[in-house]
Amino acid sequence: GMNACENMKISKIDNLSNIQCIDNKACFNSTIIGTCNKGLGCQIECDLTSSCAYSTINLTNVNGLTCTGGDSCRYSNIDITINSNRFEFIIFGIFALDNSIINLSINDASITEIAGIQCGSIACCENSKIIIDASMVKDRVIINGIQCQRNNSCRDTMFVFRNVIMEKSNFECLEAGAC
Repeated sequence: GMNACENMKISKIDNLSNIQCIDNKACFNSTIIGTCNKGLGCQIECDLTSSCAYSTINLTNVNGLTCTGGDSCRYSNIDITINSNRFEFIIFGIFALDNSIINLSINDASITEIAGIQCGSIACCENSKIIIDASMVKDRVIINGIQCQRNNSCRDTMFVFRNVIMEKSNFECLEAGAC
């Protein structure tokens, strides 16, 4: 519920199935450190206004991340290890990632691609840094797409790719001023 885990420090939790911060300020200014279920992985859902804003999230075995709400992940540091070829990062909501650092690491050689990143609303990924790091695996990982869909959705966003194949044709700025 609203403010449910606000200002909480949750660490060294293993075998998580999902992280659901799905109300206004549900995990605001929180620290969440742990490991998702090894076989199934987990989803991180930061949905609604400021749900994970000002938070630190450090999780392994993640198969999806959403920041969907105004300011939902604003001023956050999210460091996750991806465990699925179907991994997708979906961002909607004005200033959802504003001034955030998102580090998506891949260290499992069986992961050869990820579905992609979708910045789907006005100014949602603005002023953020998104790092996709596959430097721990031998072969390069393919990103199937990055979409900046609306006006200013990726304005002043820095994308950093390490040992990743990102075809220019798969980086789409769908609306004037999106990038």
